[in-house]
Formats: sequence, C-alpha cells, structure tokens
Amino acid sequence: TGQASWQAATSALAELEAKEAVERSAVDAPDGVKPGPWHLIGSFSNADHRQFSTVYPPETEISFDAVYPGMNDSEARWKPGDNLVDGQVIDLHQHLKITEGAIAYLHRVLTADQAREINLYLGSDDGLAVFLNGERIHANDVPRGPAPDQDVVKAKLTAGDNDLLLKIVNRTG
Repeated sequence: TGQASWQAATSALAELEAKEAVERSAVDAPDGVKPGPWHLIGSFSNADHRQFSTVYPPETEISFDAVYPGMNDSEARWKPGDNLVDGQVIDLHQHLKITEGAIAYLHRVLTADQAREINLYLGSDDGLAVFLNGERIHANDVPRGPAPDQDVVKAKLTAGDNDLLLKIVNRTG
C-alpha cells in the first residue's frame, strides 16, 4: 500500500540521516574550536504552544547555581549533560521530569583560538532558537519530529569563549 511504502521510505531516510550524522560527529570540531561540556535546564511552560517567543531566565543570564520557577510548580535548575552526545538525537525526557508542552535549554561554551565562522548542524522536536553570546542568531518555530541537520546555522565565533544556548520548544510528544 501507499502508506506502507511511505513509512518504509521515511524509515530508510531517517536511518541514512542518522548514519551521516554519526559519521560527521566522529570528525573533530573545526580546527581551533574546542566544545565544552553540555548543560541543560527545564522545564519551562509551552503549555498552550505559544511561548516560543517568551523570554525565560536562561536567555538573559547563564547562572548554573540559579533555580527558577518551572512549569507545573516544578523547579528549573541547570544540570550537567554528561551523557549528551553530539550527532545523536537527545531524549530530553531522560533528563527532565516534564517534556510535554515544555521548553528546555541546552548550553555549552565553544572556545575558539581566533575569530571564525562555523556551521552548526541541528535538529529539534519541535521549535528551535539558537543564541550565541546572548544574541539570537536563529529561530524556527515549527512542529516536527527530530532529525539530523534540519537547521544549518552559521555562527560567528569570537576569539576565546563563546556561549552557545539552544532553546528547544516542545509542543506534543
């Protein structure tokens, strides 16, 4: 049937994209760029699917000791992302108590030996905003499932430490 063929093609494409992402992640970061460890925080509310543009505290300050009011009377605090692996889908449900209709942030420092431009290859479920050194450089409020390279974002790094912040805005699922 057409549905079975579509599902098979979609599955095959997802496997190919995942394989390519793993191969790319096996390559070191661009010469002269050292990525630091990931940290994550959540969950902030996206309960009515309209908070993509809402500015939550991680967008105004990166303070790993801070605790903020989260959704459903929870607390949002930064956690080390020790097992977050570049080039793979990261299941935030393993790290956060609430993910349905929720917003999470991921942060890392990219240290560059000199000013340079790099590409960030990103995917998300659902919306994604990217901030570099406090400035939003990308925003894509879209309903979708995660896959590799859904967004390719040019990032202009300065020499030294650069704060990279990802805002993941989940609707459902």
